Amino acid sequence: MKTFNIYMYPLLCILFYSCSAGSKESSSGVDASDIVTLNPSDQWLKFPVDEDTEIGWYAQAVEKDGKEYVVIDNAGRSQLLFYDVEQQQCVRKITCHKEGPHGIGVATEFYVKNWGEIFCISALNNHLVCVNAKGEKQRDYRLEQDVDGNYLSACESFIAVDSLFYLKLHHFNHNQKESRSHVVAVLNRRDGTIHQLPFYHPTEPVMDDLHQGRLGPGDAEVNWVYDGKHFVYSFGLQDSIYVASPDHSQIKVYNAKSRYLKPAGYQVKSPCEDASQFITRCNLLPYYDRMFYDPYREVYYRIAYPETELDPKENQWDVWHYGRRCCSIVILDKDFRIIGETLLPDYRYQNRSVLILKDGLYICDSHYKREDYDENVWSFQRFDLVKKNK
Repeated sequence: MKTFNIYMYPLLCILFYSCSAGSKESSSGVDASDIVTLNPSDQWLKFPVDEDTEIGWYAQAVEKDGKEYVVIDNAGRSQLLFYDVEQQQCVRKITCHKEGPHGIGVATEFYVKNWGEIFCISALNNHLVCVNAKGEKQRDYRLEQDVDGNYLSACESFIAVDSLFYLKLHHFNHNQKESRSHVVAVLNRRDGTIHQLPFYHPTEPVMDDLHQGRLGPGDAEVNWVYDGKHFVYSFGLQDSIYVASPDHSQIKVYNAKSRYLKPAGYQVKSPCEDASQFITRCNLLPYYDRMFYDPYREVYYRIAYPETELDPKENQWDVWHYGRRCCSIVILDKDFRIIGETLLPDYRYQNRSVLILKDGLYICDSHYKREDYDENVWSFQRFDLVKKNK
């Protein structure tokens, strides 16, 4: 197995306004923000990986006929791998055409809607493409302008809700006329129209910060999750999360601060001289990363990276590639109240690869610093959500 796919610019961002709430005490006197934890179990999933596969970072759990599958992209080949969870074997591969009438170019952010309908972003031309079970392009949606003729920022990821596709837009819009850019737009697949929704990126950082190399982790991107009713946004340097109605006409703010991070906020940075210096900065500075919704236990998980120190002799690219030195997971209940937080040990988990399955939360432990690391196995350890002892 080759090493995990490197994403060069992990740019996460901050909102310029903040609203947070303090933790509350339960009727029993126990701190309501510290009543559960994630315990590592003795259960693993171990998927075999051949030498032609370069496992990506972000897996998707899907279900078909009552069986669970894990889908991941083979980053080196524009190919999707389908692993049967019960058998722990790869049972299906779909290789997308890159060129020709069915070609999709360089594809990112795959989403399996059903067994024969798969969507992805064609990165080079900002298109949303649908392919069939043979990897052939069936439909193509251009993501260039909204119904008012305004140019869109590049689409980073998308969420499908019935006939609508919600598009998360990049912080920087080279063609924008306004001083602020939209976080999200919605594509109606029935008529191909696109509307940008009333939720905006912060005014900082600005385009010049990008051009001058003054960015760091948490500066210019936002992560999100959809729970079936709400869109939940996690900004890289914002302690609070933002919960939006589907049309984004109503947005509520909830405290989701990690106890291991200082109060978040945007700071102007000095320019990075090269990519290596940028990656080192990404390994050291604190920020919030992805959120996950667990429908089986009705909780949310928010990944947080504390400020850390590293031995200068460490390979900074490898450290970044495998999820930094450590991370913490903030746990929120269905009402967006913090109910616990778990700090993972140093250099044990590739914490960007997370699975939500019926029996628990699985975190990838295929980490190059583990004594049991096997490059031919894609391994996940199950974590159980349990109440703390009083």
